[in-house]
This record gives sequence, structure tokens and C-alpha cells, in this order.
Amino acid sequence: MGQHLPLELIALIAEYRRDDSKRFLTQYALVGRTWQAAFEPFIYDRVWIHSEPFTTGKRATSIEALSLNTPHVVARRKMIREIFYCIILPLDLPDYERIIVKTSEQTYTPHSFIRRANNQAFTGAILSLFRFLASVDAEQRVTIRFETLGRDKGYDPGTVPWDRPGAARGKWAVRPYRAESSNHNGPLPRAPCVDRIIADDQWLYRGNSKRIRLEAACWIAQACPALSQFEWEADDTALPEHVDYAQHRRQAVAEALLHLPTTLQIFNLRSLTIDPLHESLPAPVLCSKEHDLLSTNLRHMSVQLREIDLYEVPLANDFLCPLNDHGKPRGQPIEWPLLEQVFISRPDFLPSGEWLKDPGPITQEFEIGDIEDPGFDYAEFIERLGRRDPRTGTHIWWDRAVINRELYLLNCISTGYAARGMPRLQLMDIGFTSAMEVSTYMQFVREQAAGEATLTWNGDGYNNHKPDERVAHAWGFALSRMAKNQESWGNDLIGDYIRYSAAVSWENPVDSVMR
Repeated sequence: MGQHLPLELIALIAEYRRDDSKRFLTQYALVGRTWQAAFEPFIYDRVWIHSEPFTTGKRATSIEALSLNTPHVVARRKMIREIFYCIILPLDLPDYERIIVKTSEQTYTPHSFIRRANNQAFTGAILSLFRFLASVDAEQRVTIRFETLGRDKGYDPGTVPWDRPGAARGKWAVRPYRAESSNHNGPLPRAPCVDRIIADDQWLYRGNSKRIRLEAACWIAQACPALSQFEWEADDTALPEHVDYAQHRRQAVAEALLHLPTTLQIFNLRSLTIDPLHESLPAPVLCSKEHDLLSTNLRHMSVQLREIDLYEVPLANDFLCPLNDHGKPRGQPIEWPLLEQVFISRPDFLPSGEWLKDPGPITQEFEIGDIEDPGFDYAEFIERLGRRDPRTGTHIWWDRAVINRELYLLNCISTGYAARGMPRLQLMDIGFTSAMEVSTYMQFVREQAAGEATLTWNGDGYNNHKPDERVAHAWGFALSRMAKNQESWGNDLIGDYIRYSAAVSWENPVDSVMR
């Protein structure tokens, strides 16, 4: 009886069942020709490809199989809308599991033959993919999701396992490996069909990560002249013992951003940061305050975007609109004619080495030793922090709970001036910190019908910084008309939940505040 249902009804059934396993969808396609026509687009719209044959339990195909020119393959190839591409590497090199052997004849090198072999496999896999993509029609608009998978677990020569619980720490800990091009980012075949490049937290294989350098991802994106969306979770958190590694990586990423296609509309970057050793110590310095190339390049790159989302990426406090010593715009203002949404979630420090947060009132002090001492032992320090106080039996702890008021207000001023150059801005969300249920953030929401927007500043008992006249001037509202809302959370540690709000209306969004 099902064979006689109209195609429109079968198509609705196919769309409803599209998230079932491919094997289950195939059974529907066997009912008859009409069912096959309705279900095949959902069977072949997402394909899993391995760069090399490798048994993983996931039903995957190969590029060679998709490249065949038989009528069936050609027809089904035209149905592809999303490719999950797993790059098979010779070895998986887990982060922070080993340390360098301390000998007079040290054999360890960050450019070992093992890493070179991985990079060669990675480069070959990318070349194979783009040779295939170059033959796909540009109108097809394909999304590529990337991940890597090592055949076996490996390690660099000249290293030994870490013999303490947890991740290896200290200056002798082996630095992370991320796949990169082995041919100095040589040109790839052009792939006009690629619409989106994504590597996010939706793991294809449990327990494995992308392990691809962000610079390599930008190299891949260069070969996609019609790319509209780039989402990348860097998944490469450096340790403070390796601040030079974090600085080099930050510089390389900043330079790579300049080569992204000008067609890009959505840019999402996550977790390009460094893990502070402890909040009682100086914040890591990733660049000078005057020369932060990453912040500068991100600001200029964002001019072409419709949406930008930056999560846990240390940026200059005023990176959208640089300010002078008087809190006024510095230099020539820029405009964002297309930008509609801005999402920024800040880490607790600036790349210049300034903490955005100060110690809270219930912080417990302790002696930490001299971090500038060449003999400072990071690993021993971390282990000592985990010990209990022999007198009280409690853990010794120290944290930062209060946002620095002046830095907070300067950020609000900078984003206010920048927003004046964003005539299409609909939503801006700047997150600063979170404590249990309460988050401190600033949010701008434009109301389509009224032509006005609402600004809100959310905080708690520690972080309830009221906007000042400079903030009001930057955003264009009267400080006297700002409203305050306060709710009790019944939590002595946090205090009340406090919200300030103001209505904003711009007659001339670009020019009014720059006079």
C-alpha cells in the first residue's frame, strides 16, 4: 500500500526520518522507486569520508569511490551537502602526557620525524579532498567538517611518560602537536563549492579531537573563494610554562587571518588561549599593549562580516574601537556595514598581561614563591596547591571574583563607539565572568518594530558596576533615564542580581558620535 502514496507525502516522511541512521533510511528507499527518489537525497546529503582506509566502526566511504564517473555515483554525488572528513594520521600524540628527558645529549625536537610524518599525511589528505571538491559544481554549496584520527598512540623520541597524576606540567612538558601543512602552505586546488568550514565540539569519534592548527585551517579556507562561514574550535590551550609557544601561535594566527576569503560572512573562533597557572600569579603576557596584531587583524577582518563570535580568545580591551588615554576613539574610525550580531566571551585577562578581575573579599592569601626565579617549579607549585592545610583540614585556595571597574567601563565605552558604525547591528553580547548562577555581561538588542534598542548590564553583588557618563555618551543615552532592577538570589556569596538598562536610539548611527 505504501508504494501508492503520493511523492509529496513520502517526501514529508523522509524529512521527518532524516536523522535516523543511514542504514535505516536505506530500507525505506527499497520500498519502491518513488520512495527511493524521496529518501536518497537524505541518504547521500551527508557523507563520512576517511582520508585512508581505517576501521573505526563508522560507516565511511573514500574519495576514490566518490570520484567514479559511473551514472549512479555522479547522480548521488550531486546530492552531497555536507562532508564529515576524518583525516587518518600515522600516530595520535596526546597533549601533556610526556616530558622531555633531561640528559646532556638531548634527542627531543618539536620537529621530530613522527610529527613530520603526521604533517605529510595531513597535507596529502587535504590535497586529495580538494582535488575532489574542485570537480563539484559551485552551485552545490557544500559544508566540510574536519577531524583527525591517529592509527596508533605515539610519542616523540627523547621523552618519557609523566609519572604524576594529571597532565604533565613544568618547562620540560612536551608541547602540543597540531597538524599543519608540510609544504609551507602551498596552493590547493580551488573549490568554489565550499560554503562552510567547521570544526566544532560535535565530535565524530568519541575521545578524539581535531588536532589541526588554526593557521592550517586558514590555509584550507584560502582555497574556497565562495566561503561564507568559518567556525573553528582551536582546542589548543597552552600552558604558562610555554608562553613563547602561545605567543608564536597567536602571531601566526593573526597573519593567517589576512588571507581568509572576502566572501566570509560568519566567523566563529573558540579556545585560542593560554591557561594561567594560578590567579594569584601575574597574568600571561601574549603581546605588548601597543602592538597586538591579532586584535588589530580581527577588527579589520570583521568589517566584511555579518556575524562574529569569539569565545575564550584574549583580545585587547578596546579592540573594536581603540581608545586614547581619555576614553575617546583613537585613530580613524571604521564602519561595519553588514555586521548584525557580535558575541564575545572574554577570558579573565588581557593579552598584554592585565587581569580583568581583582581578588574577591573572601579570598584566602598564601605565599606563592617567586615565579621569576629560573628554578621555579611549576609542577611542584600545582601539586602544593592541591594539599590541605594541616591545621584546618581545608584546601588552600585563592581566586579573583571582582571585575576591575575601570577596565570594565572602558570596554563598554569602546563597544559603544564601535556600535555606532554598525547600522545593521541587531544583537551584541559581551560576557565578562560567571559565578554559579549569575553571569556578568553587557547586552545590546535592537527592537525591529520600534527602531530603538535596549542596553542591559547584568551583574551580582560583587560586579554591579553602574555605567558612568562616558558609557552613556558612547552609547548615546541619558544616564538619568537609566533603570535599575534588583532581585535577591538568596545566596550570601553572590548577593543580589542587579541589572541596569537603558533605551538607545540613533538618528545617524555612523556619524553622530564621531563629530
